[in-house]
Amino acid sequence: MESNYKERILEFFKNNFNLIIIAVLIFSFIIRLKYLIINQAVWFDEAVYMGAAKAWAFGVPYQLHFVRAPLLPFIWTIFYKIGLGEFTFRIIILLFSLAGLFLTYLIGKILFNKYIGLIILTITSFHYLNLFYTARLLTDIPSLTLWLAAIYFFWEGYINKKYNYLYLMGFMFILSVLMRFPSLILGLVLLLYLLITEGLKFIKNKRLWYSVGIFLIIFIPYAIWYYKTYTKILILGTSAFYSQKILLKQSLSFMPTILISPLNLFLIALLIGLIIILFNLILGYDLLRKDEELKKQLFIILWILLPFSYFAFYSGYVEDRYFFYIFPAIFMIIGDVLLKLNNILKKYYKFLGVILIIFLICLTGYKQITYADQLIKIKADSYIQFKQAGEWIKENSNKNDSIVASGEPFFAYYAERKTHNYPGTEEEFLHLLQEKKPKYMVLSATESSSQWTYPWPQNNSDKAIPVQAYFFDKEKTKPAVIVYQLIYS
Repeated sequence: MESNYKERILEFFKNNFNLIIIAVLIFSFIIRLKYLIINQAVWFDEAVYMGAAKAWAFGVPYQLHFVRAPLLPFIWTIFYKIGLGEFTFRIIILLFSLAGLFLTYLIGKILFNKYIGLIILTITSFHYLNLFYTARLLTDIPSLTLWLAAIYFFWEGYINKKYNYLYLMGFMFILSVLMRFPSLILGLVLLLYLLITEGLKFIKNKRLWYSVGIFLIIFIPYAIWYYKTYTKILILGTSAFYSQKILLKQSLSFMPTILISPLNLFLIALLIGLIIILFNLILGYDLLRKDEELKKQLFIILWILLPFSYFAFYSGYVEDRYFFYIFPAIFMIIGDVLLKLNNILKKYYKFLGVILIIFLICLTGYKQITYADQLIKIKADSYIQFKQAGEWIKENSNKNDSIVASGEPFFAYYAERKTHNYPGTEEEFLHLLQEKKPKYMVLSATESSSQWTYPWPQNNSDKAIPVQAYFFDKEKTKPAVIVYQLIYS
């Protein structure tokens, strides 16, 4: 038994293609390791999850906002409980990132072939958004990885009939949802895919229902807790928080940057690939339930179209990172176009297409990595003033003290103190001072508060004394955060 195991390992490493996969993963690990601890402070969204984790682990006075999914701070809480902290969390995000990379290869391999799997693995390994958010303690990378795991287990379990994988699909899917609520869109992708390709036939699949059951066993208790905690219905409550707007133009405007490459060739390849797939689907619509290649192309289109449409037409707010879910599918289309180009060129010279593909990917990799490096370094010191202010407040106050400030999550994480948000009027603020008696008030340039708050300390110098100031510049001419001690007569 042990001999067979060793033989399989040796056989794996004898395969040159496997060695290339390993080399790309090692490259991915090294470049991500470079940025592991480059960020000097957490951002607002990071502080939200870190503050919630400290609240659950140590009783810090802070509550996770109802629009935030709970899984990431829950994971952080476990590690806080065993004495680990921020450095460990960064390692975990790195591991999620590497696992996601390997899953892009596996999915590309089962939907197309191993060469397209290699192409999307390589592109994702140096993609600037993937690099940037691997260095941030946010839900984007873990959610994407769990989304990919759910797709992989669905395809292997349902399509390729490795039925035990279906149970893992349900588990990974609910984890993805609890990591980031919009990943629930995957359920609609799978449902539409099955309806179009099978009609209602899939309803008879017991194992698929077992997978749904696993999802619900975890989802329903959380939904009940969510309602009791926030008096809102899960998903509906979060979606109602945002005002729905049509952001199609802004969403499309991200694509040239997302697909940054020499002469925008990746964007051109994507457009060509989409045209080919849509043409195939339109001509072969009557064969969708029989032709396996058309089914795969339909799945790719749904994978891109539904998440993109949600953020472009419904979410009310959009950033380039919101399209994380569709990147692997986009890269598959690009990879497929590149291989088609290779098939054309190799008629004239056997290795011409391969050389051009490698050259294009290397140039694109250089552009993406350079852009990522600049972006990561520019943002590395973001919000460091809140870290400094929060740590100072923690050292110069008691656990029962509270403060008044905008940017509550920063002070939950760094100061570990109860933070009152500024009320809308000065009269309400005076009532807050009288009732809660906070020790400090904090004013900042980035986490803004009502206009009346900024001159208030100067107009009430007998009630507020500046004790600490943190600046944007070394010359200390542009204050970012000012801490005032409040005086009560």
